[in-house]
Amino acid sequence: MEKPSIQLFGEGTEDPIPLYEPSKGTKVRVIAGSIGDAKSPCKIAHSELLMLHVTMEVGQKLVLPLKENFSCLTYVRKGKISFPEEKMVETHQIAWYSNEGDEFTAENRGSEELDFLLLAGEKINEPVAMGGSFVMNSEWEIQRARADYMEGFFGSPWDHKISDEEW
Repeated sequence: MEKPSIQLFGEGTEDPIPLYEPSKGTKVRVIAGSIGDAKSPCKIAHSELLMLHVTMEVGQKLVLPLKENFSCLTYVRKGKISFPEEKMVETHQIAWYSNEGDEFTAENRGSEELDFLLLAGEKINEPVAMGGSFVMNSEWEIQRARADYMEGFFGSPWDHKISDEEW
């Protein structure tokens, strides 16, 4: 296993989070990876990935290039995201996006601003074990992570009762 590391960037640091604006009314903050001419200062990723914070005004459509071998997930923080297959994903829902081409397409057909996270990365072809909120490579690693959590090695629990505005 690799030693844990941390890199701080964004507001209040020497490395701001780059902003990509593909159209008026659509903003993409590039937390990891690169889109267009916006490249994240993130240096700790060990495989190619994208982590984007996207906001879109009503009526906007977003089409982003996405590599064929990427898996993709969206988490909607606010609003409703529409996909080409006429699927709608609402606030606090997660959608797995099947990438069968070379782009990610989403629209804001709702009545308010859309705010979502897009996480995409290359398939790493490793075994996956899941247990609760832990994702590792084996059941033994899941058990070890649970034990570490119970002993307080993951810090203090997050207060899930805070509002979206406070978050």
